[in-house]
Amino acid sequence: MKISKLLLILTIVPAVLFAKIELMSPLPIPSVEIVDIDENECKFECMRLLYEEKLIFSMLAKYTYSSEHKSIVNHYMDILNIKNLPYDNLNKNFGKFKIALLQPKKVIGRYAISTTNAVVAYLLSRGIEFEIEVFNSVDESRESIDKTLEEVVSNGYRNLIAILTDSGAQILADRYDEINIYIPTVHKDEIYTNNEMITFGGIDYKGQIEAISRFANTNVVVFKDDSAISEKISTYSKESGMIPVFEKEISQAESTQFRDIIKNNRSIIESSSVILNTPLVKSSLLMSQFVYYDIKPINILSTQINYNPDLFSLTQERDRDSLLIANSIIDPDSELVEYNQLLDNDLKYNWINYSTSIGVESFFSNIDSEYNVFKEGRRGNQIIYGVEIIKTSKNSFTSY
Repeated sequence: MKISKLLLILTIVPAVLFAKIELMSPLPIPSVEIVDIDENECKFECMRLLYEEKLIFSMLAKYTYSSEHKSIVNHYMDILNIKNLPYDNLNKNFGKFKIALLQPKKVIGRYAISTTNAVVAYLLSRGIEFEIEVFNSVDESRESIDKTLEEVVSNGYRNLIAILTDSGAQILADRYDEINIYIPTVHKDEIYTNNEMITFGGIDYKGQIEAISRFANTNVVVFKDDSAISEKISTYSKESGMIPVFEKEISQAESTQFRDIIKNNRSIIESSSVILNTPLVKSSLLMSQFVYYDIKPINILSTQINYNPDLFSLTQERDRDSLLIANSIIDPDSELVEYNQLLDNDLKYNWINYSTSIGVESFFSNIDSEYNVFKEGRRGNQIIYGVEIIKTSKNSFTSY
């Protein structure tokens, strides 16, 4: 399914953006479109009258991006509650900006919707005419990726954002170098490639571990789960010199039964820095159990995986008293955050959405870099992220 022009913003339900994917519900997803059934031309004066007479939907049906009348643009943005659009962009004749997304939906799940919304939000913020097409490869097999890439190219797309895991990214890097590709989910160090047509936008967990290692005690306790990212971060911790005196992988079955694990290791935990390589819910439960059993580690350290505002509803302030988090989503553009919120999307805390937006801007910069909002640099074909250390107050994250 192709997505064109600003009319997209009226289709707020994200699931309508996807073609060739299975829907979990048999019910059709609701959407809103404004169709122009009047064949008569409506220029500036006509549109102004429609607005003044409060015939809003008639005006929206007649509105096009080609309009050079800023007052009409103002009216349109007022209706949609969008402020401070970079109007100068509207007057530049870029033509239609085309971008494709490759998504193995069985693998990436919910990120199929959020990353698409991140692309849409960014392009809406630039005030240009655009077209997006989502290609579902279903999985990350070589056959699926090859077939999907052929479809992308045959449909005339030269810019592709591929939401892949390490294995899918390796297949893609080995087999394709004909179009510009951005992979927001993988760091270049995770695969082997010399493919110069691919840019990687994955968070640098190794850099984050190095940043928090400065706050670690000589003794380190590590809690992790059986996920690939948790194992990867644990490996980086050891490579940085943080060799654990105690390391525990918490299985799903153990995720709500921490009592024995914590009580039996009280003395070790209290004399150590605790590194949480666990997702938010497990991390929150661990911290609350430390407080419940009056166990006070020297400090608690974590990475991007626990930079999430839900932390404040899952824990009490005293649970987080010694928590420090390495974060790489630093000062995101406020207007772009608002555009994402309009689509019920999170740019401020979701690093995959954040990285995806950087990818769109990297493609768009080939046309116009005047209004770039991201400050991240690039080394070779890897996006370079800063790292800041975050602590928590009662209801928010603050710089340490």
